[in-house]
Order: sequence, then structure tokens, then C-alpha cells
Amino acid sequence: MADQPPLKRRTILKLEHDGWQRGSHHIEYRSFPTAKKNYFRIYKDQPLNIDITFKDTSQYSQAPIVYVHNNFDGHWNDLPLENTQNKTSNTYSITIDNLKCGLFQFKIKYSFDQGKTWYWDNVPHSHFFVDPPGLKNIKLYTMIPTVSGHIGDWKKLLHHIKNLGFNAIHLLPITAVDKTESPYAADDLFTIDHSYADPQDPRSILEQFEDFVREAKNLKIKLCIDIVLNHIGINSQMVKNRVDWLCTDESENDSIQRAGCWDQGKWIVWRDLALINYNHPNKSVKYAIWHYMKEYTLFWINYAAYTDGMIRFDNLHSSDPSFLKFLSQHMKERYPNLIILAELFADPPTTQKFTYQFGIHLLTATPWMEPYAEQVRKSITKAHKDYPKIQYLFPLSSHDSSTPANEYGDVKSTVPRYAAYALLGTGNTGMVQGCEFGIPQKIDFIGRKSKMPLSKDSWGIDFGPIVKKIHELIYNNPLFQTYDNINFIDDNHGAIIAAYRFEKENPKFGYLIIVNFDPKNPYKLKIDLSKNAPDLISQTLYDISSTSEAINLSKPIFKIEIEPSAMRIFSTKSE
Repeated sequence: MADQPPLKRRTILKLEHDGWQRGSHHIEYRSFPTAKKNYFRIYKDQPLNIDITFKDTSQYSQAPIVYVHNNFDGHWNDLPLENTQNKTSNTYSITIDNLKCGLFQFKIKYSFDQGKTWYWDNVPHSHFFVDPPGLKNIKLYTMIPTVSGHIGDWKKLLHHIKNLGFNAIHLLPITAVDKTESPYAADDLFTIDHSYADPQDPRSILEQFEDFVREAKNLKIKLCIDIVLNHIGINSQMVKNRVDWLCTDESENDSIQRAGCWDQGKWIVWRDLALINYNHPNKSVKYAIWHYMKEYTLFWINYAAYTDGMIRFDNLHSSDPSFLKFLSQHMKERYPNLIILAELFADPPTTQKFTYQFGIHLLTATPWMEPYAEQVRKSITKAHKDYPKIQYLFPLSSHDSSTPANEYGDVKSTVPRYAAYALLGTGNTGMVQGCEFGIPQKIDFIGRKSKMPLSKDSWGIDFGPIVKKIHELIYNNPLFQTYDNINFIDDNHGAIIAAYRFEKENPKFGYLIIVNFDPKNPYKLKIDLSKNAPDLISQTLYDISSTSEAINLSKPIFKIEIEPSAMRIFSTKSE
């Protein structure tokens, strides 16, 4: 042992700041979640209420001084919490109004000796988003520019869309297209395709589009501009002038890597799309790419923001995360009230991570991929569960999917499906152009086409009045614009979805929605109210969807027969 070097005592580094101590053992209750993974959301017109309750503090001779350390105005500062109940209460509170949109953090600190010694609440910072109020009630109409004529025709179409009760338009990309004439294969990101110009209008095509934007704003319709970040047309100006901005693939004759996606376990290559290289090894080139794509995004966001609108990120799951972080910072600084909708296909942890990192307000649900009643029930339940962090848009279908006639087997499926997605979700829904007239086939949006006749005269169907009625029901009843106020009462029926939407403050007021997804068969449904919906017992249901009959629920068993592809909506109040 004598040959061994002597042991040396390790120096213990003290991490405590002078005058500060860890103090989570003092706090018994918090009205807010903590840690980044538990972030929450409020609306801009909604106050932030912060309440904490201390444990027994009788050992201290003085009442605590309590502050919330925060960055609510972009800088870290302190706001005092007050004991508003009585001097002996251990609860301290603050209400903060008029917060700006964005992501914020806060943490509680307090002192029992007039500030000589301070304690930090020994839990992670709380993180939360302040969302634009316009996010509460999105009714999104997807417009297909290639079959809607010129921009002058679009202005006329706005009035039809408004009359249906939609308050937002998803406009597929209108940038100048490459040789394949796909809206998602741009030739020039800053130019509108010449095919949309009104030949009778002497103004430039950009001036014509700006006139369309002004008309949308006048009608209080939000524009949702489609932003395509990942790829560009294979014959585009970028390929011709800056081929070094693109990913390489030596297996291709031109050495340009094509974009693609996974579809049912297979990788699908889009031959007309070149993949943009956001991770270019040359820093100056990388900066040029990032700057160019940022300017492209901000150019189009300007028009969406003018209408208090939104943008849609195409294939966000395939976008470069580093660039997205860079882009989102610039977007939030310039347009803090912009609503961001994203197409995001990812596992739950990745979905939550992307939603937080990039400030995503709304994700597109894909109910057409889960068409059965059991699947829809689970999707809607998940939407309500995720709502405090993630909101979903539940559209009837998408421009990429088939029409309801194809997806669900019969055009009559349009009404019950839309009623289920719109009335049982959390307030945000949508429809693709033509679905209101029962168009049987998906509209091919690729190619410069002539104006497509879309009317009752063309297709013999007009679901418009029903769509409008569904929208009015949502607009007039906030209970359809929130979450965690739904009770499925159909006992997991294979074709029927029946649910009760109710006011949280008064569960006896609400709406019973029953839809039959089967386009061929009627069903008799027996509902045990004592087990599934006790708040409905002894009430009267008023049918507001079809027969206008009143049903007295004097017994705990409620029986009803519902026809194929039918929708029944009952209110517990006469309307």
C-alpha cells in the first residue's frame, strides 16, 4: 500500500446561487402543468390564471412574497401573485390578460423573509402557447384552382363558399407550374401561373390575385395558402439555374434526387419533383437556400395574414427540422397571429415534438383512412384527449383522397360522415370542392384545365343546405368548439355512431347526434340511458334535423330506428 499514491479529497461544487434555495417542498398545489412535454395552450382572448397553494407555512413569521418569473412580453421579468381570499389562506393567484400569440414560459419564486432568501419552485418551467382566437372554429373549403376558371371566377366562387358557412379556403398552390403541370411541381415559387389570369382584366396577374384576397377579407373568409418546402419541379428555374441547391443521386441520369413518400409500406418516387438540399455542406450555399425558401414562404404568408388566415405545410414530416426551426422563428416574429395547419404523418412522440417545436396549431386528421364506425369513434376520442396540446381538423375528405362516393361506397355517405366529423370533433372541419354537389369522382388537380361545371344542375345533388345547417349549429353553440364533452352511447355498434355533446357547466343541455354509416341497411338502436347518458333521463328530445318531432325520455331505455346513410340530431331544448 505504501507504493500507492495518496487519496485526494474531491472538491464539492456548490450549485446554489447566493440567497437562493430549492423550495418545491413548500408548494402543495399548482393550477398549471410543468415541464416542456406537458405544455398547454390558451387562446389570445382567454386570460391565463395561475394559482398555487402552499403547505402549512406557520413556521414562518411572515406571509410569503410570491412572483411568477416569466417571459410573457419577450423579456424575463417578475409579476406578483396575491392572496385574494384572506390573510390566513395559503393560496396565491394572478390573472394575466392580453397576452400576445406565441410560446411562453414561467416559473414560481417566493420568499418568507421579505426577499432576503428566495426559493425557486423546484419543478421544470411551465411552457404554453397563446393561440389566435380564429383557430376555434375553422370550416375549411378546399378549392381546386385548376378547375375553377380564372381569378375573376374565383371571386364569384367566394360567395358560394360563404353561403355554405365555410370561413376559410384552402387554396392549392397557384405558383407557375413545371411541365407536368402539377400544382406541387413549381417552376417559379414567386410567380402565379399564367392560366389563372382573367383575359378581360387589364391588370397584372398579381394585382388580380390581390383583388381576390381583398374580396376574401371583405367576406371574412380566411385564406389558407399551401406552402411546399421539400421539393420543386424537375425542370424548374431552380434546377436550371441552381442545380447545386438540390440533393444528388448518382443512380439518376441527371444526378438529381427525386422526392417521394411511403405509401402502404412502399416507397413511391415522384419523378417530376427534385428534392431540395437544406443540409448543403457549403455554408454559403446552405444560407442561400434557406434565405430563398424563407422569402418564398413569407411572400405567400403575407396574403394569408392579410385575411387573418393560415398556411398549410405540405408533408411537414418530410421537411428539414433545422430549417423549419429557422423558418418558424421568422414567421412568428413577422406574423404572430398566423394559423399554421400541417400535413403530418408521424408517431405520437414525433407529432408532439413537431407541434411544440414549430408552433403548429392544427393537424389534418385522415378519417377516410379509418372509415369504420369503430375507427372513427377511436379517432374522435383521441382528438378530444389530445386537444390541450394538439388540435385536429376533421375534413370529410382531402384533395388527395377520393370523394365520399368512392371512399365510403355511396354518395349518400356524404351527409352522415360530415355530420359525424363536424359535430363530434372539436370544432374544425372541412370539405373539398364539389363534395357539396355529390361529385362521384376525385377532381384531378394536375394540368391546366377548362372550368369544370360544379352545381346541382351538373350532378343532380345539392348537399349545401344540410352543410350550411351543420355549420350554423356549430357557430351558434360553443359546446361544439371545445373538448372532453362527448359521451358515446352506441355500445360500439358496427355501423351506427351515437354520441351526446353537452355543456360542461350544465350536462343536461346538449345535442344527441346519431348517424348511420351503412348506405344500404337501416338499424334499430336501443340505448340504455341509465348506463350511457343519465343526464338525458326524463328529458324531452327535439329533432332539429328532419322530422321536428319531440320525444319524451320517460323511460331509461331509448329506442330509435335510423335509415341508411341517415343523420338525426336532437336537442334537449326546443329551438
